[in-house]
Amino acid sequence: MITRPFLTATLLLLVLSGCKIELSTTAGGRITTNSGNFSCLPEQSCPVIEVSDTNFDETFVAVPDQGFVFDGWRKRHYGLCGDRTDDCRLFTSGFAGNNTLLSVLESDRTFFLEAVFREQGVSGTALSLTDDDRPSTSPCPNQDVLKDAGELASFRDAVLTGALAFRDVPFSSGDPDNFKKKCGFEEFWDPAANTKDVSPMSVGITSVNISQLLNNGNAGICATGSSPSNFLSGFPQAGVYRTEFKAAKGGTNYLVRLRSTVSGSAAGNEFLTESISGDDIENNVQYRVNGKVAKHDNVLTAMLNALTPSGDAVQLDVLRSGGGDVILSVAVEVICVAKS
Repeated sequence: MITRPFLTATLLLLVLSGCKIELSTTAGGRITTNSGNFSCLPEQSCPVIEVSDTNFDETFVAVPDQGFVFDGWRKRHYGLCGDRTDDCRLFTSGFAGNNTLLSVLESDRTFFLEAVFREQGVSGTALSLTDDDRPSTSPCPNQDVLKDAGELASFRDAVLTGALAFRDVPFSSGDPDNFKKKCGFEEFWDPAANTKDVSPMSVGITSVNISQLLNNGNAGICATGSSPSNFLSGFPQAGVYRTEFKAAKGGTNYLVRLRSTVSGSAAGNEFLTESISGDDIENNVQYRVNGKVAKHDNVLTAMLNALTPSGDAVQLDVLRSGGGDVILSVAVEVICVAKS
């Protein structure tokens, strides 16, 4: 007879089928464990937890600060304990003897555990803005477009079929950090510096897709070590990016700000290092949006369709091939949208 505790344990084991756990927390609280082995404070880079054997057993606890409440563990692709508000116990004891689970345990997959806190008396929201998001700089923190189904549908249509322009930092060959600023990488992000509107066509992007963004757009200059004097074409390095773009259709204009969190074994590597060609990016590399396979030409459409009023991140995973491991993950969140 299969007991309920056995089923619960099995589900937990399947959820934690990777070898790394990345902790994070919004402002208003911290993460700790019953054992005291791990902790994570808000707005800090918390150590990645390595899970390499069948002895891992930790219970993670979200501890709110005074005046805040725990809103739940964030629900996202590869997220652990998503939407739950209780303690999150993760353990690998049941992996022993199961070759499938053990092989995944030995992979480089990363899972995420993020605690979301909110002020007492304030309605919960899946997206928490930080100072780094520049919430006081237009268009933030307006997300009304995302909260209405009709408005959201019009916004999707404008992005897919309207006129696009990327908000960009002017090129400066004498600034060694110019590419990081153009990418909106970490502490180099400054929306006030985005004074140049660049149409896709003007930089050789005839179709806004993964291949052309990596080869012609700013997404391809974010590899580790890439600079105006040392151009390296590759995957963006691990970290947090913020990007702005405009979409216009039928007299309606949208100014959009995104936050993208990049991780994975290929993060920052040149395509040559990964033995990936331009043809591979279009035809051989596999893409998954929130766990569902999307063809190269349909990835951006799939990501737009995955947007919901909840504000949850849309997860893009890149696999070297259909049967391979995830080599790059990008969690994309819409920080704010201004409509005019």
